[in-house]
Amino acid sequence: ESMSVDSVMYIGEKINEGFGKIRVIPDVAALSITDAETEPCKVTCESINENSLLAEIQLRKFDDKIIERAIFNCQKLRIEDKKSALNASQIGRLLLMCKQSSDHNDFIERVNSIKTDQVRDTALNLFGSSAIEKVLSDLFGESLFVALESKNPALRWVKQKKYIITFLTVAKYRLKETVK
Repeated sequence: ESMSVDSVMYIGEKINEGFGKIRVIPDVAALSITDAETEPCKVTCESINENSLLAEIQLRKFDDKIIERAIFNCQKLRIEDKKSALNASQIGRLLLMCKQSSDHNDFIERVNSIKTDQVRDTALNLFGSSAIEKVLSDLFGESLFVALESKNPALRWVKQKKYIITFLTVAKYRLKETVK
């Protein structure tokens, strides 16, 4: 069959289904690739700021501490106080409230809107201002945490939120374990 250069052809059994499409190009076009097109990619590296790297490592250590404390406090609550245990829907509701809150005060306002006294009181005991501040100061030491917060004022809410979400997630997981 005669065909023109740079034309499209179909080969094989399933050409009616869109398979086997080929294109024929002259050898000259393949040889015309320049050295500039085949040069290896040049990778540029930004200089690493040692202080920012150390700060990132410190924040990751803080996150690990938050996770450990949330697991410990959740286990302690489960053992000591079965009356104030939350069910799965209450935990889910508190998780949603925390995720939607802009800061700790906003979260507390949302918690105060809960109509069930037992759920509201349990949440305030676990995540109220004094309880959460005690957890954070125990974990990080107040002087270190104040120094970090002076560099980034939103850091306190980020850490509070991380603790609350981690605690509630662990509580929900533990609740699923006990149901099985």
